[in-house]
This record gives sequence, structure tokens and C-alpha cells, in this order.
Amino acid sequence: MRRRRRIGVGVVSVMLIGLAMLAPASARGLAQTALARAEAQQAPGVRVEVRELKRTSGDTLTLRAVVVNDSDQKFKVAEGTSLSVPRIYLLDTANRRKYTVVRDEKAKCICSPSPMVKAKSRAEIWAKFGAPPEGVQKLTVVIPQFAPLENVPIRQ
Repeated sequence: MRRRRRIGVGVVSVMLIGLAMLAPASARGLAQTALARAEAQQAPGVRVEVRELKRTSGDTLTLRAVVVNDSDQKFKVAEGTSLSVPRIYLLDTANRRKYTVVRDEKAKCICSPSPMVKAKSRAEIWAKFGAPPEGVQKLTVVIPQFAPLENVPIRQ
């Protein structure tokens, strides 16, 4: 009788673990919530989600975002523009300041490569910026081809 109970508990445990693995990432608590999101201006089904805007060492901010393409086509760029990570910038409207992506001594951006996002997929992007004064708590994130993402909170 005890052996049957142990086997039954073991089978149930394996089944529950298997179901948990099949659950979507958001149900498992693995998905991050977006601080802000915007739809692409000329590409239905494509959006950008800001995951983090954080003060980091060296008096910098790090922006982390995800470009999500739920459409059936690859993310095609508008004529003359591109989803260019080096062209992302931050606006401090209260102090009338613009923060561009930090560049190294060879003028290369300190950022991820600009992605081409296939249909039904996503691509993570990141970039480093000079940090605004400590009193600034929120910024507007401007990403080419998307509406400005306003009032994005800065994490410490």
C-alpha cells in the first residue's frame, strides 16, 4: 500500500512539473513587465517595450528594451529610416536636455546591434547614455519608428 502511494505521488509530481514547463513564460513569472510600450508607426503588429531604464556605474543610464513582431512579416523599415539603436535618445523635458547614446573613442556606440526582427519573434536591444542629474526621476525614450515613450521611470 505504501509503495503504491509513493509511486502515485511521484507520478503526480512529474505531471505537475511537466505542466509547469508547458505554461507560458508569463504564467511561470519569467516575463518582465514593460515600463512603457509603443506600436510601430508604419508596421502593424510591431511594438517596442521598455523593460528597464537604470542608473549604472560611470554616471550612465542603461536602457533595455524588446522589439516584438507579432505580424506575419519581417519588420520592414520605412524608406530612409531604420530601427537604428545608435539613433535612440532620451529626453529630459523638464530640463530641456537630450541624451544620446554613449560612444567610445572610435565613435562606436555602446549599444546592441540594430536588429532585423523576423515574423512572430522578438529582439532585445540595449544602449548606454549619459545620466541626467540625480533629481531627474523620469525621461522620454525616443526610438526611431515608434511613438515617444513618455514618463519612463529611472531605477536606481
